[in-house]
Amino acid sequence: MQGRHGMGRGTFGRGRQLFEGFILLLLYEKPCHGYELAKQLTDLGLHLPGVGAMGNIYRILTFFEENGLIHSAWKTEDIGPAKKEYEITDRGKEVLVMISKDLDRMGSQIELFQKRLRTKQLL
Repeated sequence: MQGRHGMGRGTFGRGRQLFEGFILLLLYEKPCHGYELAKQLTDLGLHLPGVGAMGNIYRILTFFEENGLIHSAWKTEDIGPAKKEYEITDRGKEVLVMISKDLDRMGSQIELFQKRLRTKQLL
């Protein structure tokens, strides 16, 4: 299933949308390469489980690039092998704003859920 802006696909649903939103947000803050992005996500407590976590991140980055949300370029200035650096596009910024609005709506729904549950004194 694909959302309005190509996010929230598959079994991860809204969790995937949040994860993808963080990727776009991090790239909005600063262009970076895949492993740097993975480290930043881990530092935020966000990661895809399993051995293929980096593969999952690169699949998301490929999807974003194919859909014009980001673009990449090989950086060879640093010592060591060349690294593919990713940067958000104007279209990616538009999607980031849409994700933010979706998360605001979801936050309101979560607050309502928690409030109603607290009234039943389960929490």
